[in-house]
Amino acid sequence: MNDQMTALAARAEARCRSRFDEIDRIALLGTEKVLAAFAEERVQTGDFAGTTGYGYDDVGRDKLERIYARVLGGEAALVRTAFVNGTHAIACAMFGCDRPWCPSPAGSMTPWRPWWASGAPSPAPLPTTASATGRCR
Repeated sequence: MNDQMTALAARAEARCRSRFDEIDRIALLGTEKVLAAFAEERVQTGDFAGTTGYGYDDVGRDKLERIYARVLGGEAALVRTAFVNGTHAIACAMFGCDRPWCPSPAGSMTPWRPWWASGAPSPAPLPTTASATGRCR
């Protein structure tokens, strides 16, 4: 690089320095928040150990979800590597809230029809988790 390019780069960096400092400050606050959440949940080496894959007594996954909730300010979190994208995660949340025997979760909106009520061929077995009374949980 020649001297003119080096001087131009130095001037550009000097003009952006305050923004870079702000980004560094925000990154440090975020790092402190995450580290504090790990400390509060008392994360240990064993929490990163493999599991059966069924999620039974998976202490590490439970701690990870509490960490996400704590860092992001939520009541709870559902963290899974099986979610392939944001739309998939939203669909899982909607299917968790909307059951054929329950009213629509968004009362003011036009109710949407889940795939099992649309008459389309089912890609998977229909849900059979209705309680004995048929009431919403």
